[in-house]
Amino acid sequence: WYSINGWGAVGDADDGSLFGNGRFSPVQLAGDWQCQINFSHADFAATTDYPGDVEGITFKLRIKDQNNQTFPNNPSERNLDLVKPTLTSITIVSDNSDDEWATTDDEIKITLTADNENLGSEDKWTATIGTPGLTANIAATADAKVWEVTTTVAAHSEGIAAFYIQFFDEYENRSAVAVTHTTDDPVVIGTVTIDYTAPIVSATILSDDNEDNTSLLATTDDVVTLTITAEDADGAPEFIQVPTVTITGETPTTKNPSVAATSFTATRTMEETDDQGVVEFEISAIKDRAGNTASNVTITSDGDYVSFDSAVPTLSVVSISSDNSINDEYAKAGS
Repeated sequence: WYSINGWGAVGDADDGSLFGNGRFSPVQLAGDWQCQINFSHADFAATTDYPGDVEGITFKLRIKDQNNQTFPNNPSERNLDLVKPTLTSITIVSDNSDDEWATTDDEIKITLTADNENLGSEDKWTATIGTPGLTANIAATADAKVWEVTTTVAAHSEGIAAFYIQFFDEYENRSAVAVTHTTDDPVVIGTVTIDYTAPIVSATILSDDNEDNTSLLATTDDVVTLTITAEDADGAPEFIQVPTVTITGETPTTKNPSVAATSFTATRTMEETDDQGVVEFEISAIKDRAGNTASNVTITSDGDYVSFDSAVPTLSVVSISSDNSINDEYAKAGS
């Protein structure tokens, strides 16, 4: 046991002192004398060599009166922690089907994992997500070292989801620095991009191998290729999810790639029973990575279309004649 010297006026809650600017306040409650001893966090922080290594330790406190009597005989343990909390990991995801993207009503979640102590004192935290910095929700998990900061996407600006979080441990020690989306110790795992804008999709269609060397005519067994490209409102290429495509109302023979991309090609090997005339197509289920949808596309961006003709031509009459003036069934040299 270590002694803390002090003095106080019994019954006066404002009188009495301890070294280190603590407060010694003996009071009588319901006939029992009690002693309250308070040290403010500011007083601790002002001491020499603060915080040292006083982290997560426990202490017991008992009082000795002028008659050398101590109480309580078996004091309970108290926690004492003066060290600022640190993190081992920071992650950010959204609940979108692609957790690196978010759109309206998606939830963005940042998970903080503390090094060796419990986080807490959430009423003291400052937490914002997005630009402008909108106040985020703070919540504990089943593991007191792991806390989550969340927001539902609504009025946030498009682009990378920036964030700012000043956090505390359960003993009200504040982190030395706030964490942001650019924090590198520890490095933030993941990024989330906020996007509300539907993609712009265009298409062209050509016949690749018509033997008459025309790209706008096709017959049976010719391959027709539909090229699909996507861009954002600024004209830059934009990744979209794999769309649904039909050519002449049928599933394409091939469609590539099979993952999100900025462009796709779909081909169909034409069959004799396909509809004659303009080769129609439809691109549907168009979504960017954030899930923003666009209208179906059924027209080309350049106005060109492939015409399909599988019918073998037939002749109703075949005749031959000459320009002989006497009999057109005869001819001589020079006719």
